Amino acid sequence: MNIKKLQRTIFSGLGLQVLKIFVNMFLRVIFIRELGTQILGINSLFTNVITLISITELGMGGAITAYLYKPLAEQKYDEVSILMEIYKRVYRVISLSILLIGGIVAIFIPHFVTGYNGNLNLRLLFLLFVLNSSMSYLTAYRNAIITADRRGYIANLVYNITFVIQSILQYLALVTLQNYVVYLVISIFATLLQNSILNRIAVRDYNQIFVRKLKPSKKDYQSILDYVKPMMLYMLSGVVNNGTDNIIISKFLGVSVVGMYANYVIVVSALQSILQTVFSSMTAFVGREFYVDKNEGERIFRMINFIALWVTFLIAGGLLLFFNSFISWWVGRSMVLSSATVWVIVGNFILIGISQPLIVFREATGSFVHNQFKPVWSTVINIATSLVLVRFFGISGVLFGTIVARITTYFWNDPMVLYQKYFYKPVKQYFMAVIAMFGSFTGYVSIWHFAISPWIPNGRMSLLQLLVFGILYLVTFNIYSFVIFGRTVEVRKIKSLLNKEYQKDCD
Repeated sequence: MNIKKLQRTIFSGLGLQVLKIFVNMFLRVIFIRELGTQILGINSLFTNVITLISITELGMGGAITAYLYKPLAEQKYDEVSILMEIYKRVYRVISLSILLIGGIVAIFIPHFVTGYNGNLNLRLLFLLFVLNSSMSYLTAYRNAIITADRRGYIANLVYNITFVIQSILQYLALVTLQNYVVYLVISIFATLLQNSILNRIAVRDYNQIFVRKLKPSKKDYQSILDYVKPMMLYMLSGVVNNGTDNIIISKFLGVSVVGMYANYVIVVSALQSILQTVFSSMTAFVGREFYVDKNEGERIFRMINFIALWVTFLIAGGLLLFFNSFISWWVGRSMVLSSATVWVIVGNFILIGISQPLIVFREATGSFVHNQFKPVWSTVINIATSLVLVRFFGISGVLFGTIVARITTYFWNDPMVLYQKYFYKPVKQYFMAVIAMFGSFTGYVSIWHFAISPWIPNGRMSLLQLLVFGILYLVTFNIYSFVIFGRTVEVRKIKSLLNKEYQKDCD
């Protein structure tokens, strides 16, 4: 495994996500101040609707990128060229499909917005979202080869640059014009700029692939389709599971509640993006490693899984202890949701966090071909449970529906497939690792909760308390976890790997 490239990809991705966290948090405050909570709710709702419309992509991008690992590793450039041609044709169809479907949905979009009493043209606003999504696919297919060739750090640099430009322009639009339309037009400009830069880099660095212009045969299309179909269902399920919550909340509870929930989403999504950036950066490396030496797979998985469990529970504990206090300080006490809702939000975060290594190996090994209809059942369970529970428990019921869907499908089935079909070992050791970390996490967070309660009699911390307790929590959690897990095989393997890289640097 090329550790240097992996490090560059991970750290450049982390830099992008950390930048996004602070900039988006700052822009969120400005957005609420200048445009209000209702427009914030509309922005979040339209984002989710566009995400659902984008299911026309059906995971084709991720699947074809995964399909590129092997021919790139074996330097079969004719095969890569054919794949890129298929990618181009598929994405052009997707771009047109989003434009057409989005135009139809725009006619009915006001019916999804409950509780809005402003005078903005909702159909026009939504069409700007549609245009941005549609245009993003026109040249994006060329970007995939950069990522598949383990050069994701280049794409991350471009994302950083265009994100900074977009954020500065949107800030100026908010404070000087208070105009939501201009705010959205700037997003479209940033998307075009980002894809244009990456397109030029791809054509320059992989010219020997793009100049071949080989035409795919029916057999090529069928081969891709057979590989992609199972992954499409996974992508579809993920989009629906993540995208329907705001629609249900808006319809049953109103757009203002969507706006309140959106503040929690921006924090959780930022943290999830950090985890996803770290682990998705490993996919290309894990994919190549499997083609070179499949016996290394289980050892690599256990290391990655241990890191995911440690980091996920570290962040989850911090959210449980400090989330509402942070929201109160950041956007105001009136935006705080109930403690029960926070518990459900964090529960969803934990399930997503600990699934990251499984997603990496699912895409790297192609294990999504097994139990292909599992994502369909997950989607059905999620929507049905959310629609029932929202009437009794409000927003907590909607979000709990997603937890039920994940536990009854992905949580137990993904590791079972990986261990039985690829590692040829009992899955028991995976669940034992999860249970051990969960037990450790529960005990530690409980101690912390009782320890800090006397210091926050009103249930909310000041900024100084957040900083002091937050730092203490980070330090003591890691010490506590290292004492418990420091002698495990996984920790020794990680230390050994880091020591080898340090020796290489010294030499």
